[in-house]
Amino acid sequence: MSRARYQELRGCGVDSLERAVACFGFSFNGRAWGGYTSSYTRPCGHVDDIWGSRCRYYARLRGSAGFARARLCESDYRAAIGASAARLTPQTTLIYLDPPYAGASGYDGTPAFDSAALWATAREWSLRGAVVLVSEYTAPSDFVLVASGAKASTFSGGDRASCRTERLFAHRSCAARLGPG
Repeated sequence: MSRARYQELRGCGVDSLERAVACFGFSFNGRAWGGYTSSYTRPCGHVDDIWGSRCRYYARLRGSAGFARARLCESDYRAAIGASAARLTPQTTLIYLDPPYAGASGYDGTPAFDSAALWATAREWSLRGAVVLVSEYTAPSDFVLVASGAKASTFSGGDRASCRTERLFAHRSCAARLGPG
């Protein structure tokens, strides 16, 4: 995708798969419309091919039997509340929530994100039987840490990269269903 096409899609306001790929796939650090990038030069001099990296990742997913059987949906979590939430079962439902981190910049043009409401919904879905995983730096006390890992953050740009620990939480009611590891 060229820089010109990225800018064109940014300003068009029409939802499409191509626009979503531009918005996150070609934006600096995957931040919504965070600035066009097709490569990233690490402080050590290594150049990462952003698009090639994403293509290799999706090719691995397509080759996974478990992924091939999955039905994926993406939406604002509030849109899933209601009739569909009543059908949540541990045998069929895994929900991954990746909200704007509390205290971090949200998405351009959107109102402040209500983290408390997201946690309340994650709790409700967990108690109904779904396995709900939430990506966040901290969580309410009834959620437990199920995974963490260090990740370089280069939002500040240039050589000012920092390392942050990303965390994945699950409500204590479903953490045992995840199994070891």
